[in-house]
Amino acid sequence: VLGSDCVIGATATLSHCLVGSRVVIHPGVRIGQDGFGFAMGAAGHLKVPQIGRVVIEDDVEIGANSCIDRGANRDTVIGEGTKIWHFSHVLPHTTIGKGCVIGQNCVIGPDVAVGDKCKIQNNVSLYKGVILEDGVFCGPSCVFTNVRNPRAFVSRKEAFEPTLVKRGASIGANATIRLGVTLGEYCFVAAGAGTDGSPKSSGSAAQAPAAPASPTMAQQQKMQPPASSLTTGGAATLNRQPMSRDLASGKTTT
Repeated sequence: VLGSDCVIGATATLSHCLVGSRVVIHPGVRIGQDGFGFAMGAAGHLKVPQIGRVVIEDDVEIGANSCIDRGANRDTVIGEGTKIWHFSHVLPHTTIGKGCVIGQNCVIGPDVAVGDKCKIQNNVSLYKGVILEDGVFCGPSCVFTNVRNPRAFVSRKEAFEPTLVKRGASIGANATIRLGVTLGEYCFVAAGAGTDGSPKSSGSAAQAPAAPASPTMAQQQKMQPPASSLTTGGAATLNRQPMSRDLASGKTTT
């Protein structure tokens, strides 16, 4: 089913889907194809039938050559107003909320839940068990893990552990989020950090492995109001930038 005022690019294919109104689907997009599901058995990989659908709500835009897989037994859902850039892949049973922005070359799913108004930058993979609440920011190439000791020749799906990222949290570029942790509301994980615990709400973590940042970091991040250009005596003064602290060395610089 295709809604009104949609734009479908050349060579795009749609099947097993419900598409809302004013949806833009760029060239080469694949929607509703088989999710390539399988189960490991004694005789090898066993094909699992995919009988779900893809539901795309109003005002969604999907970039060229992206793929949205249908579910095996329930729907894959893309929320109203969400934008997905080129070459991204949404796997079965994933739900993406309203007003999200997803960069290029992202992989989301299977069985991932993304809240409303999240921003997921380029090259991010959200694997099974990851839950993002509303307003979460994932910086470029940040990494989520979901199994502790992966082996190519041993199925570890029963050992997957969930990772919860609470509302408003921010994860910097190239950070690694260990499985089974909870990132608190509005916490900040610095670029390149590796979490070995659960940052608290409104807290900050930096270094690798991640450690709590200076308690003054939140204040340092706020831009100080500009100083007056004139003193009471009429002499001109220079505005100084806020001081910042190097998280690794502890040195303060201006």
